[in-house]
Amino acid sequence: MKNFLKILILPIAIITMLGGFADIAFATPAPVSPSLSVVFVPNPLFVKPNFLPLDETSGTVTVTNNSSSPQTILTEAINVLDNDNFGSLLHLKIAGDSGVIYENSLHHFFANAGELPLGAIPAGGSKTFTYTISFIDSSDNSYQ
Repeated sequence: MKNFLKILILPIAIITMLGGFADIAFATPAPVSPSLSVVFVPNPLFVKPNFLPLDETSGTVTVTNNSSSPQTILTEAINVLDNDNFGSLLHLKIAGDSGVIYENSLHHFFANAGELPLGAIPAGGSKTFTYTISFIDSSDNSYQ
């Protein structure tokens, strides 16, 4: 029994040290002041409880550059799941101060857009983008 306890002490000590200090060893410090702040209105961006064919809904994204240098910003879809191809029935339009930046199906945005540049924001400046999603007409009434 005494030898069994001696054998267990070293692995338990190593596991305790690694687990106890993992946060310190692997964590990255949070920035004191983030260089960009992003505000979604509404949050989440699209809130439409009964979204039917031919309906449309919009939301705005305001990005503020809190840094001392210009920042290039972009938008990107991540963790996309569109197995039933429903995104092909939705039309996405992204517009900014300079006009329409993107206009195509949501499916196309998921599949092809990748990182879509929205432009640069000067130091201390901000820009607002309007994201509009439209449910295109479908002769298939199963979506109603």
